[in-house]
Amino acid sequence: MQHSYAIELSRWYQSPLGQMVVQSIARKLQLYLPNYLGNYLLQMGVPTQTQWLLSSPICNRLLLSELWQPTSMAQVVVRDRLPVLPGSIDVALVMHSLESTDNPHNLLAEMYQALHGEGYLLIIGFNPWSAFGLRRWLGSANLAPWNRHWRRAGQIKRWLTQAQFTVHRLEYLCYYPPINLQQVLKRLFFLETLGEIALPYPGGLYLLIAQKITAAPTLIRPYWQIKPTSLWQRLRQPSANRTLS
Repeated sequence: MQHSYAIELSRWYQSPLGQMVVQSIARKLQLYLPNYLGNYLLQMGVPTQTQWLLSSPICNRLLLSELWQPTSMAQVVVRDRLPVLPGSIDVALVMHSLESTDNPHNLLAEMYQALHGEGYLLIIGFNPWSAFGLRRWLGSANLAPWNRHWRRAGQIKRWLTQAQFTVHRLEYLCYYPPINLQQVLKRLFFLETLGEIALPYPGGLYLLIAQKITAAPTLIRPYWQIKPTSLWQRLRQPSANRTLS
């Protein structure tokens, strides 16, 4: 995530619309984060907002961002590669980082390496096929978050499969209109519940939950441990246990 974009996005999350999105994200993550256990949780992106992690039972939390912000979490400023050991993270939350990187495949590959075996990756991004996406096309193209390349959820699902992840869930959130009026947004927040049940259009953001696939090793016995079976031994076996070759 570029430094200037990180600053602009953090400011946007302080706006009335941004704060409403924070509530929607926290509400959605409360459904899933309590189910994921482990020793280390990582959040990448949006350093000014970490309250949506409060529902996680994982105590050791690491924040990665290009923008340093005072926070109670351990924080690392990232410039190039992820500064974490391979297989050290149990749950990773990626906030909008795929929208600003020039190499999303490389980011997903690094996340795969950072995750522990069968660890979970949660991705939150803006949905271009929504009311939020319509506002992006109609105006505000020079301001965050509208000034980045929003990725379609279906596109990211294909990338995750190519990166050896299994996609478990795709859910949408933020069904209210993208307006920056606090009182109006409060009155329209009921659309969040209604949208999950009945509204025919997807929300302004999506949540993708994927799990790292680890191939089980195939054990090959040394040839000197394989006992040859003679024809006489096979004939002495009961007919029920005898196999034909």
